[in-house]
Amino acid sequence: MAYSIGIWRQPGTTVYRWASDYGGAAKYEGFVRVYPDTVRPCTQNGDSIGDLILRSDGVRDGSAEGVDPNLLRQIASAILHKVGSAGELPETAHKYYG
Repeated sequence: MAYSIGIWRQPGTTVYRWASDYGGAAKYEGFVRVYPDTVRPCTQNGDSIGDLILRSDGVRDGSAEGVDPNLLRQIASAILHKVGSAGELPETAHKYYG
């Protein structure tokens, strides 16, 4: 099933808003904060949710209630891929599957 994840940088921050329907009727959305070597789920204000982190080398540590670690990996991968190719945080990092 084809689906996409829309990922947008919040102005003047390292917080990204994301949204996806996973190809179905339900809508999933949230926020992540990007640090130099990690990505963490967060609130709209950038406050961390739980202690879950995903390092740039792909290692995951900790947990956060209500956060899908596989989805976090997809979002982080999309953002960090663009950082790697551009050398700076992207304004968007949309990802398409299927």
